[in-house]
Amino acid sequence: MKSFSNILAAGLAAGAFAGQAASADSLSWTFDNATEVNLSLEFYSRDRDRVWPGEDQVFIIGPSDGARTYELDCNQGETICYGAWVRGDAETSWGSGFNGQRTCGDCCAICGGGVAEPVELTP
Repeated sequence: MKSFSNILAAGLAAGAFAGQAASADSLSWTFDNATEVNLSLEFYSRDRDRVWPGEDQVFIIGPSDGARTYELDCNQGETICYGAWVRGDAETSWGSGFNGQRTCGDCCAICGGGVAEPVELTP
């Protein structure tokens, strides 16, 4: 039979390890498609191997959809960048582009910072 002190020590150790894991948070980001074509949109973590929506899917924003807000579940402090491109034409892109391959100066936000600056995707 385990003693109370052994159980307490195990519980404290588990709590210490749980504290080392990244804490869950969210980031809200709004996009408006001001072009005349459908756009694909993905979000990429710069800190881990994570893409939203993931599983080889993309968000699709139509030209008449208006502003759309995406709520991302992420780790507090994680840097997340967006990449958008014309469906069927990955060369015409915004932010970090198709598969997050481009560098960008203003296409990233920090998870846990609340709401990212809205983005208007213009021709």
